[in-house]
Amino acid sequence: MQRYWFLTLLLLSFLPGLTQESPADFEAIDRHARRAPKDLIQELPALTDYLISKAENEVERARAIYYWITHHIRYDEDAFRSGRQRINRNNTDILRRQQAICFGYSQLFKAMCARAGLDCEVVSGYSKGTLTTSPNMQHPDHAWNAIRLEDRWRLLDATWGASQVQRGNQFVQTERETYFLTAPEQFVLNHLPQVPMWQLLGRPVDVPTFQQPADSISVHLARGNGNFHFADSIRHWRSLPRSEQRLWEARKAYDFHPTDDNRRELGHIYMDYAGDLTDSIDQLPPDRSLDTLIILQSRVIEHCEKARRYTDTLYNWQRELHVNALINQAAALYQNVYEKTDEATLQSAFGQMRRLLLRAQDIIAELPASSFYGRQMAQRCKEYLQVIEPYVPEE
Repeated sequence: MQRYWFLTLLLLSFLPGLTQESPADFEAIDRHARRAPKDLIQELPALTDYLISKAENEVERARAIYYWITHHIRYDEDAFRSGRQRINRNNTDILRRQQAICFGYSQLFKAMCARAGLDCEVVSGYSKGTLTTSPNMQHPDHAWNAIRLEDRWRLLDATWGASQVQRGNQFVQTERETYFLTAPEQFVLNHLPQVPMWQLLGRPVDVPTFQQPADSISVHLARGNGNFHFADSIRHWRSLPRSEQRLWEARKAYDFHPTDDNRRELGHIYMDYAGDLTDSIDQLPPDRSLDTLIILQSRVIEHCEKARRYTDTLYNWQRELHVNALINQAAALYQNVYEKTDEATLQSAFGQMRRLLLRAQDIIAELPASSFYGRQMAQRCKEYLQVIEPYVPEE
């Protein structure tokens, strides 16, 4: 194993852009962060304002926040081992308890960066060398941050900068400078984002390569910069509404690593997106056109059907959302053609309505027999079908 790391360091020494600020560069700002008053610990805005008050540039602002978090927030190993991870998802609780797991560290860092006027994102992905000896590639197991400083995206991991040395069954507090503004070529040796753009590499590392020893990853990187324009991908993603960002990320994550977990996650995010579209329909003005309503409801149905293709673990409320969209669409189509006399148009519309209602009945059958909603919707489908069946041509 030692020769692997020697080869890794040798190869990395020839890679362009493999630079990292020395700890000596931050002595003054670190000293300032170290002197943060204790009475500010639970006051995120005031604490952040203090930390950045002596910073001379964006890098020092980020450094002050990183230094404070890694020296004051302890890794909550009990929460991780017991599965009580949600306790670490609220910044107020993290500051009060001064404990977090990786998602908490990265969310707190992002929130403090937002207060400091810094552009920061949370990145989820796969890791090597945390609680397990080999990467768990079935689902993401770690989170860190990407931050744009002086118009350049950089990488850091406050969790590993704080407490990721393990001795026996205990975590030992340590300072690991390697994980502050780490060069992407180094970071990818043990951090693989779900979405390749966050590698910040022109030649992204794929999953099989990441599962190899570090020297194999370095060989891959040494072959050249590649032509993947990660900055363009990041710019496009950030231009999307939040609901579309989540869907875009989930698609990319599944394309990159098509595990069962990523497939199911994509299915649920398709359903979440259908829910967002449903909310937008509810907010339409009363005088909205039927055509607009029909177009939006068809998109809801489309995304519900995609969700079902990717996951078989839907919740009952998600099935109900699908049923509601199908029945409402049938009603809207009926209203849209009610006064039309063209026989071909009527038959086409009634045939489409019938298919929507039969599909709704199939999904209602998946609901528990005790479901009051299911019984209501089943009766509604039956009544609608009785109205249109005489006008539907045999198929």
